[in-house]
Amino acid sequence: MPTFVAWVADHGVDRDVGFVTIERQAESSAEVRCVAVHRDFGGRGIGTRLLSHAEYRLAGSGVRSVSVKLPAFSKPDAEHTRNLHFFESRGYARREEANARVPDATYLTHVKVINPGDAETGA
Repeated sequence: MPTFVAWVADHGVDRDVGFVTIERQAESSAEVRCVAVHRDFGGRGIGTRLLSHAEYRLAGSGVRSVSVKLPAFSKPDAEHTRNLHFFESRGYARREEANARVPDATYLTHVKVINPGDAETGA
């Protein structure tokens, strides 16, 4: 499972502050399994750059759609709302709602179509 890590110089010391993990589903599709940024470095665009870089690399290897599954809540909390906004504002559109193998758990699948010409530089 490819993982991309972000390093930041913090007071002269390089440290890892975030990562994105991707699972290839098929030749032309992949799923975002996790995007995380250390709370001290949140809100600086690190998660966005990590996800953009992963999409760039995926597009270069033939992936044309990337999905992410997010839990569906009848009363979403602030973190869930923030996660939905993060992916939707980056072009991930809601495609389906599915019941998980866990009782009373439902997930929303969001999908983004990527094309090699549309991918950012990955920098």
